[in-house]
Amino acid sequence: MPPVLETPLTHGERWFAAAQWVLMLGAAAGLLWLARGWSHLEQLTAAVALAVACWAQRAHWQRRLNAWACLMVQAAVLSTVSAAWGWAAVHQVAKPVVMVFALLYIAKKAYIKSAECTFHSQNRWLLAAVVWSLVGDVLLMLSPSLFVGGLAAFLLAHLCYLALFSHDAPWFAHRVAGAGTLAVGGLMYAVLLTGLPAALRLPVAAYVVAIAAMAAQAMGRAATLGTVSARRVALGAVAFMCSDALLGINRFVQPLPLSAVWVLGTYYVAQALIVFHVLPSSAQSPQPSPGPPGPADTPA
Repeated sequence: MPPVLETPLTHGERWFAAAQWVLMLGAAAGLLWLARGWSHLEQLTAAVALAVACWAQRAHWQRRLNAWACLMVQAAVLSTVSAAWGWAAVHQVAKPVVMVFALLYIAKKAYIKSAECTFHSQNRWLLAAVVWSLVGDVLLMLSPSLFVGGLAAFLLAHLCYLALFSHDAPWFAHRVAGAGTLAVGGLMYAVLLTGLPAALRLPVAAYVVAIAAMAAQAMGRAATLGTVSARRVALGAVAFMCSDALLGINRFVQPLPLSAVWVLGTYYVAQALIVFHVLPSSAQSPQPSPGPPGPADTPA
């Protein structure tokens, strides 16, 4: 039985929910029509994609996701399956739209409706990280020749995430996590060296250090704050490392089957976990502190 909402849906929310039901029914009918000629693996991918899209629609109805978060998840699903199935035109639209919806989600959630109408520094770092992620997505999608530019954009995104995760926790509070992520990053770099062009070795090395530091800081933050939200953000950081490792292996070492599903799937999981759970639950930003748990967890 669906949960009873504390307050009724607004007029706009009812219209959005109705449009979502129509969209999901149309997507289900379309996939059933097209799937007759697909392999079992393609049918399974379609079923999982539709399930995730329907989960986002239900989460919005239950007010666990706002409209922009719901659309971000659904656009991520469309971006992933369109890349896997070779729908280039759809993918070129869906991929940048995911991060656009993320920006709109952040703007709606993080904007402080006060006399000053200002953003806290924590929210600015998150916005900057998502903007650089959007730039990186576009550059990597447009042309293989823009790989270094995309790599640089994501390096800046990870530095922004690193600054964001240090806002309410001390630097690298969990030494074991820091050493572990650096070791994993070093191992991954060693694997990539077998097929990495000489011109990319230094940029990729810098990128590996940046993402390992970001993940280590996220895990240290989770250990310091001890909240469910902080642990989900740390899981997102680890998923980011997995996505980049899969991307590197697929590009420089060995092509992976259904590579778009694994690379983009883990990437969007990473972004969603960080974006949905890193912001404080109240209008007031938390004070930096190495002490006990921070703000209580709330739905995205």
